Amino acid sequence: MEKIYLQTKEVDGRKFYYVDFGNEGHGRSSFRLWVHFCLVKKDKENKPYVEIPLVNATLSQGRSQYTVIARPGNNIIYDIFVSCGYHGYGKVEKFNPEPTNLFTYYIYSSPRGNLGVSEGYLVELPKDTPLTCKWHKSGRLYGKSADGTTIVYPDGRIEDIEETDLCEIEDLAE
Repeated sequence: MEKIYLQTKEVDGRKFYYVDFGNEGHGRSSFRLWVHFCLVKKDKENKPYVEIPLVNATLSQGRSQYTVIARPGNNIIYDIFVSCGYHGYGKVEKFNPEPTNLFTYYIYSSPRGNLGVSEGYLVELPKDTPLTCKWHKSGRLYGKSADGTTIVYPDGRIEDIEETDLCEIEDLAE
């Protein structure tokens, strides 16, 4: 399980928790995720965080296109990230099963994205459902595979299967 630490905004004595996803042109985030206080945990130093995959939650679009809200619910939320190659991109081509909600964020490798653009996704699925996604990367990969599949389980385990590994497994089967 991955911990994502949250920032706090206090208004009229009430605390609101959020985290910014993405890093687009000149440091602008793709969207801000507001997290309901019931989903927030605190570490030993009393810093707020959430664990991904986020269980018993649901995502919804806020009033602005740059706002996403995580509320208590009956689903699970995964964070999928595909890094890019040098001067390339990284993206997911197919999700299995199809997500209930999907929010995309971008990480630029330079202020304008000329050195590469990586994509990340907040994916909402029914509870206890593993997520399989087929991804593709382009650009200079320095020996890494351009295609592959990632399987994320509800307990936080991640299996990365690169396309070269799939070819080797098929050769062994013959």
